[in-house]
Amino acid sequence: MDELLRPLAPGIATASGTDEAVALVPLAGNSARELTDHVMRGVRTLEAGLGEGRIALGVSSVTHGPAALSSLIEEARHARRLAALSGERVSVITGDDVSSHRTLLAAIPAELRRSFRSRLLGPLEAYDAANQTELVETLQAYVAESGNWASTAERLHVHVNTLRYRLKRIEELTGRSLNKWDERVDFMLALRMA
Repeated sequence: MDELLRPLAPGIATASGTDEAVALVPLAGNSARELTDHVMRGVRTLEAGLGEGRIALGVSSVTHGPAALSSLIEEARHARRLAALSGERVSVITGDDVSSHRTLLAAIPAELRRSFRSRLLGPLEAYDAANQTELVETLQAYVAESGNWASTAERLHVHVNTLRYRLKRIEELTGRSLNKWDERVDFMLALRMA
């Protein structure tokens, strides 16, 4: 970390333990995003030599004084733990990312994510496989279009009546209503879980 950041941010302070390194980095005229991108480029060059190893980075928000320093270090540690859950060989989570549902999903154990997805989307995937239909694709488009029938039909290049039939079939197979906001959120989360 010290070698990667010192050229951009003189005055960096680093400390390392057995499985963690912490760096306090002055912006020195850079934005936090520029420093994060610079570190990611440097870390990516190390990726080929990692073998089975992984690198997880957590980056806190920016502060302009020492008062919030301990809470920002905790924020960075939390972000690093979330980055480690991603399963990627090199992963970074920033303080800004912690406000996204994607970060919350990453914090859920992989087996629980798979189970949730399977319970909700499994019937649709099985139906699609058995009948050469596109119910999962239809659901993805419907959720992406915020439940707008006309734009979903246009996106899928189908007639609105075809879309209505597919959405009714999705509701029948899952026992969920696409007219209820919380159930649409469940579908959206399930679609984003691997």
